[in-house]
Amino acid sequence: MKHFSNFFFFTAFLILMNPTMVQAQTPTITPSNLILCPNETDTLWTQNYDTYQWFRNGNPISGANQQYYVVDYSNSAGFNFSVEVTLGANTYTSPSVLVDGWAFLFPYAISGGDFSIGQNGETLVCPGDTAYFVAGPQGSVNIQWTFNGNPIPGANQDTLYLTASGFYSFSAAPSVCPNYIQQLGLNLQVLISGPPQPLISFSNGDLSTVSGYSYEWYQNGQPLGHNNAVYPAAQPGSYTVIITDANGCSATSAVFVITGRSELSQVIQVFHHSGTGHLEIIRADASIDDHIIVTDITGRLISRHAISAGKFRAEFDPGKLQSGIYLVSMNKSGVAVKFFVD
Repeated sequence: MKHFSNFFFFTAFLILMNPTMVQAQTPTITPSNLILCPNETDTLWTQNYDTYQWFRNGNPISGANQQYYVVDYSNSAGFNFSVEVTLGANTYTSPSVLVDGWAFLFPYAISGGDFSIGQNGETLVCPGDTAYFVAGPQGSVNIQWTFNGNPIPGANQDTLYLTASGFYSFSAAPSVCPNYIQQLGLNLQVLISGPPQPLISFSNGDLSTVSGYSYEWYQNGQPLGHNNAVYPAAQPGSYTVIITDANGCSATSAVFVITGRSELSQVIQVFHHSGTGHLEIIRADASIDDHIIVTDITGRLISRHAISAGKFRAEFDPGKLQSGIYLVSMNKSGVAVKFFVD
């Protein structure tokens, strides 16, 4: 046992006197699989030695004489690095490691929903239609949409629904490099525009509406095959017209009723304003006092309102109307018009 104790003591003495006996003779570099994001820097390290010289693709790097070497995306991605070290009188060289870098496509957006493309490349959306932009998958985090150059609060998802005319854009970053935020680099013009709701007027036996559009007339819900702004209404009934502009956007008139009598006084128009819930009644003849009566399809009275002689228009709140078909009638004139609530 005494001989073994002397051996261990002698070995420990040699190690203390010559630390190179435990130092690795072949240095290594960490990290060995570094991939940099654009604009990113990182640090290569090796073990502790006496001196250092770093190499890029086999060429010594001037001034790179520390235990570490800082690499960056612009000057280091795609190159192999190694380090030559000395320990005492000995020189050792590490295996080389590749510093790689992520590369990404430019951001882009795709359009979806109901839309068309205008003459200048703008996205044309009809009122009431649903259209949206989707950010390309290379930008999946840190998304921010803008409208007319200003960030849209809460618009941080890949899909943005279009609600107003203007210029849209976005910035985003790929998930592997969340700090590398790229701008779309262009503005996406959106135009939400369509014709106003057309009004129907009646004169000398003709129904007419606003000019400058394409037309489709209906009687009692059936198409008449008539495509002019003026329609000769030879029969009584409920008439509507759909107008369509050059972009393909349409608007539908309120129902216009012609009774079996020829007098103009038998014609009224009814508008239901969904925003306020109000009913607007327009009559062609205001020569008498009358009562406006609103009932549901079963005949149940909803509301009743007086309209004085001399008043062509009345607007009132009939109360909250559920979806369905309702009837507006003029008590003394004997005119009735159906209208629909969506």
